[in-house]
Amino acid sequence: MTKKGNRRDVKGALCPLNVVKFDDADILGSSNFHTISGIQFFTDGKSKIYGFQAQYFLNGKTFEGHCPVPETLKATATKAPFTLSEGNFIRDITIFYSSAIEQIKIETQRGEVFEVGKRSNSAFESPFKIGWTNIPITLFGGVMEKKNGTFFFIYIFL
Repeated sequence: MTKKGNRRDVKGALCPLNVVKFDDADILGSSNFHTISGIQFFTDGKSKIYGFQAQYFLNGKTFEGHCPVPETLKATATKAPFTLSEGNFIRDITIFYSSAIEQIKIETQRGEVFEVGKRSNSAFESPFKIGWTNIPITLFGGVMEKKNGTFFFIYIFL
């Protein structure tokens, strides 16, 4: 398992100053031995992903990470849960985006594939290859509201 603080990989744009930032490490404390047990995605039920909230497993308990989705959107959003079985972990993430994130595809170390959202033909693809030797244990990053009311996520994984 990757020890906390060893590596933070960035995918997406760098965070401007006006971005709501979150870092789940402050919830989990100093433990290096937690795992991501799932991710709850919040969508419009069609082609926009508003955000996510990770769940972690630590010392026999489940903890929820930060949820950088405004309460107004969170209350009306369609929820799409992604759950990892024990001993499984995220291997690759691919983000498809245009003016907002349209689809996220997650592949696990055991070959399971989870997709949320629906990408358009004009969506850009941004793969994030974690690989076989790294186990992501914490999510952190930021989200900002664009002028047209959509949200764009800056994905950063540890």
